[in-house]
Amino acid sequence: MNPRRVLTSDQREELERGSQAADLTLRLRAVAVQSWFSGSPLAEGAALAGVSISTVRRWIQRFLEHGLDALAGDAPTRPIRGATGMDPRGPSFAEASKTFLTGVGTELHLARSERGWTRQQLIQRSGVQYSPERIASWEHGFRAIPVVALTITCRTLEISLPEVIARSYTSAFSHLPELPK
Repeated sequence: MNPRRVLTSDQREELERGSQAADLTLRLRAVAVQSWFSGSPLAEGAALAGVSISTVRRWIQRFLEHGLDALAGDAPTRPIRGATGMDPRGPSFAEASKTFLTGVGTELHLARSERGWTRQQLIQRSGVQYSPERIASWEHGFRAIPVVALTITCRTLEISLPEVIARSYTSAFSHLPELPK
């Protein structure tokens, strides 16, 4: 991949809008592209979206050539195996689990952004000393947020924990017939 280009303010705003989109596919793709332009390795964006590095490269190229709209839609992506191999419940479950984590993180990020808070301000208001990097890893879906931390964070942000979980569950697992709706 060529060296990272510096994005215009319009492109940065467009990616930020995409990272908050209701369409989960667009949101995942925008976050993966945004992470690369923020200095993260391609592998990090690929892991976040559950796709190959070459897929993230394609998304970056599409975004640069055609803008955010080029990341939307049903363009096929090739799921990759995690570091521990395939989930025994199948690739659909593993992919849905990643989508769930990203959904929860996006809900937290949106609530924090709506309040105009930095991660450091969230930490101060919560009364618990999480690191800003840890909160970022939860917001981007890189790490699962522990239940206690999720509860404290939702209460600090004054958002409904059951609603966050329900929305994330519905968008991630509703297409798997073997799981409860």
